[in-house]
Amino acid sequence: MVASCLNSPHETGGQKWNSGLLSPALARADEIMNEKKRFDDWIQGYLKAWKFNNAKDIEALFTEDATYLTQAFREPWRGRETIVKEWLGRADWANEPQDQWIFDYHWLAIERDTGVLEGLTTYTGRDEIYTNIWTIRLDEDGRCRDFREYWIRKSDVQGAI
Repeated sequence: MVASCLNSPHETGGQKWNSGLLSPALARADEIMNEKKRFDDWIQGYLKAWKFNNAKDIEALFTEDATYLTQAFREPWRGRETIVKEWLGRADWANEPQDQWIFDYHWLAIERDTGVLEGLTTYTGRDEIYTNIWTIRLDEDGRCRDFREYWIRKSDVQGAI
């Protein structure tokens, strides 16, 4: 943190700043770290909901009027109640007892209320691998108001070239 040891504004290099105030660049860096934490917290909640398929965990992720696009060119699920119902309706497919999944991801971009990640999902029991792009828009409380996932199954493109 850049701050002066004086309590009054003074000049340095033509710029005025006060004791205890962050420079604009450091203030933005702090804001970026807070944004990333909000998205990391949301992803951890998503992974918990994915693992346990508990309606309360799923509800906690989304706003009342959220939309959830499960694949390009499909109609999105609209509203938290529908999201929970549809999610749980597919839970058996994603979490068969013999099947374990691994989800690795990294952030491509986070800008204020929107995060974009690239993921790799491996279902070990089925020997299936998917690449994923997720866009997530959070409200001020950290709940998702718009979720879009785009995925490609590795076996669908192997040998396609």
